[in-house]
Amino acid sequence: MRNAKSKTQLAFEYACRLRQQYPQTWVLWLHASNSARFYQSLRDIANQLKICDKHEGGRKEADLLLLIQKRLRRANKEDWLIVLDNADDADFLLEPPATSNEAEPMQRRIDHFNPEHGSMMITTRSVREALKLVYANQLIEVGPMGEDEAEALLEDKLGHASTDIRRLGVALECMPLAITQAAAYISEMGLMCSVKEYHEKMERSRASRTSLLRRKITLPGRDREASNSVLLTWQISFEYILRVKKSAADLLSLMSFCDRLSIPETLLQADVKDGRLSECNSDFDDDIAMLRSFLFISDTTSARSWQMHRLVQDATQTWLCDNGNFEKSLHLFVHRLRTSFPTGDFDNWTVCDTLFPHARSAIEHAPVNQEVVLEWASVMYNSAWYAGEQGNFLDALKMATASMEVRAKELGEEDKLTLWSTAMVARTNRSQGRWKEAEELEVKAMETWRTVLGAEHPDTLTSMANLASTYWNQGRWKEAEELFVKVMETRRTVLGAEHPSTLTSMANLASTYRNQGRWKEAEELFVKVMETSRTVLGAEHPSTLTSMANLASTYQNQGRWKEAEELEVKVMETSRTVLGAEHPDMLASMANLASTYLNQGRWKEAEELFVKVIETSRTVLGAEHPSTLTSMNNLAVTYSKQRRWAEAEALQRVVVSVCKDKFGLHHPNTSSAISTLEHIQRTGRQPTLSRDLTELPT
Repeated sequence: MRNAKSKTQLAFEYACRLRQQYPQTWVLWLHASNSARFYQSLRDIANQLKICDKHEGGRKEADLLLLIQKRLRRANKEDWLIVLDNADDADFLLEPPATSNEAEPMQRRIDHFNPEHGSMMITTRSVREALKLVYANQLIEVGPMGEDEAEALLEDKLGHASTDIRRLGVALECMPLAITQAAAYISEMGLMCSVKEYHEKMERSRASRTSLLRRKITLPGRDREASNSVLLTWQISFEYILRVKKSAADLLSLMSFCDRLSIPETLLQADVKDGRLSECNSDFDDDIAMLRSFLFISDTTSARSWQMHRLVQDATQTWLCDNGNFEKSLHLFVHRLRTSFPTGDFDNWTVCDTLFPHARSAIEHAPVNQEVVLEWASVMYNSAWYAGEQGNFLDALKMATASMEVRAKELGEEDKLTLWSTAMVARTNRSQGRWKEAEELEVKAMETWRTVLGAEHPDTLTSMANLASTYWNQGRWKEAEELFVKVMETRRTVLGAEHPSTLTSMANLASTYRNQGRWKEAEELFVKVMETSRTVLGAEHPSTLTSMANLASTYQNQGRWKEAEELEVKVMETSRTVLGAEHPDMLASMANLASTYLNQGRWKEAEELFVKVIETSRTVLGAEHPSTLTSMNNLAVTYSKQRRWAEAEALQRVVVSVCKDKFGLHHPNTSSAISTLEHIQRTGRQPTLSRDLTELPT
């Protein structure tokens, strides 16, 4: 049942309607939030009924229930309605009382209190507690408000309509108490706080939200003993959960740091020792059940995954701060995330995709403890790795920079982990076409590696290759060639001519020759790399397939279409078998073959492959990934080659728009996309075909 009212309001309205329909009905309202409030309500009812209590000693409260029960039983068949309101802790209602002076002590369980001719209504926020008092088929669930109900409640409380009211209701998670309090605050402040200004304060920051939700404003019709502070109201329930089941309170605390929309069991139960999911245990399931019963969390469409309201997360973190437990819970969250978040390799993408939103949440919470903050830096590093692979360069740069700064502070600028983070920041800058920033970091890293580890250390050589890659992307062929030659010769001496790293450096040098039009030198190196890879690593090894693709690219650049096609078909078919149909390298091989078809004027075959690449890329990589955009660009070129100008222009406009939003106006990808669009619009020019450079180091 959904309704734009709280459970207490609904109970009160029902009682009023009952009295109107049956004037002889007696309504007894008992506040049951705790034992003290319950017995206070009993005393108030006893006074109203003029029940004389002969026992003035220590058992006065215990005997009140018996006296009222006897009074109800003597009624002349009048109907009674007992409202047991806010019974969020049912245990004290179910405990037998202390022994009285009666010959047969009364078992004062609340189910014995129900009058013979009457009814009892119980309100509670917890399904778990409700099931202690009634059977499941007797429950009526008051579900969460929808946006329409929240808007209606706010308008009713404020006495006027406003275009900003709906947005505020949504920001308040459509929660009745939060909405009622917001309306009271806005009304009290008058001209000093409009609905729009209250909403802006809610969205400004967590501190701003909690400041508003801490306020205690008197609300008409609400229990005078109950708190009118939204946060305090929830925190009373937090304290109860902590008292009766500490593990559930700890779980709630952990979940408050997660991304609220989808919190997976794999994160909550990750074993901090070995990274595996802890064996499912009844305590965890019981803890989840308790948090669900209080509506602090709810199920999602994914199995073993839950979501939280933002305001509940805010309230939980505020409660942790107030009780000095914030850092402890944050540390556990970081431990869990560090244990479960893998590197950004393709094989880990499914896990990374699930956990990345929680890593993004962790950006805002850098721990204080040195050991934990280094774990946090590792999370940021792996997250930046994955984000970069997904083309999410904004998050990648933010996370990589955070990792670099923490490691530099805690470990020093010459530490290996710091230098790895520095390389990740440089890589992200390079991916965004920020050559100057990438070059400065790579030069610094290379010089530091050389000083600390020596000129021939593998990490020093990798840093040199990264710097050469930045030169390569700027067309600074001479500088790139000099570094690639040095890296190749050193690796050949130190690691051997057949070492995979030596072969990679040879391929990088060959790509430099190719882009200068030095076809013979490029081909000789690519052939040597391919043959050696096939011998050392095997014909189906990914590195062998990459070397074949590079050689095919060299053939394609020379217009040797038949040779290029033969190699590309073989690479694609082997990649599909070895890597799978959705692997990024497999998609790149399809795109390369499509380009060869395109350059031969085989439009239909090219179009079919490009369409397939785009559809799979959208699913695997995302609609805005650079590789997806490259394939869309190439499909637009294919349309234009067939003089399908309208289709070509419409598709390329999408590419340009996404590139502008994602990379900025001056990024090389954006410039290339705009250039292709201009060529298409002029129709007399041949549009340029974009290519992926898969052989360059990362």
